[in-house]
Amino acid sequence: MNISKAVKDLKALLPSNTNKYRPYADQVLNLFKDRKIEKRIEAEKLLEQLSSRGKGPQSAITKITEKYSKQESATGKLERRELKTFFVSGTVHSIDTYKQKMTKAGKINERTYPINTPYATQIRARNEKEAKEKFKKEAVESGGGGSTPDSNTQKTRISQGATVNSVQSASSFSAASEGSQLMRAASQWNIHLFQQITVY
Repeated sequence: MNISKAVKDLKALLPSNTNKYRPYADQVLNLFKDRKIEKRIEAEKLLEQLSSRGKGPQSAITKITEKYSKQESATGKLERRELKTFFVSGTVHSIDTYKQKMTKAGKINERTYPINTPYATQIRARNEKEAKEKFKKEAVESGGGGSTPDSNTQKTRISQGATVNSVQSASSFSAASEGSQLMRAASQWNIHLFQQITVY
């Protein structure tokens, strides 16, 4: 459907500016442009009801306010349907700082360690670039916070971001059974993560 042409045709059906229902008619036009009203025939029917007499205008207003205004746009539905699944793995980088208070001397010892933690997850995104960005955000948020190993030691963790090591689209796996695909994906992840693990 040519949206521009349809909008032009619908404008011809708008009631005059003096019509008390004109604001609702303008709203119908905007809802159609936003693709909340998907079908041209639905918009035409609403405009005809707003220009009619009797209960027609009130029926149209009810549909506009209670149905179409609250609907998700067709564009939003299309974008949501286009999301793909990606298997993404990488590394979360952080700095752990331990501060230990020496009870007798009153001195505070501070030790700092760089921490690289393997991380893998499924990401729903439109493309590989978006999957990487979502992964980095999620990986950092899952990095964990501080802890207190004992009463004299305090640990703080500062995030240093995350890097992506591997991105694979779910569609890249062969058309085998769903179970075998998941097993293969899990196996590849495990091998990849094993190669990343650093022994401290």
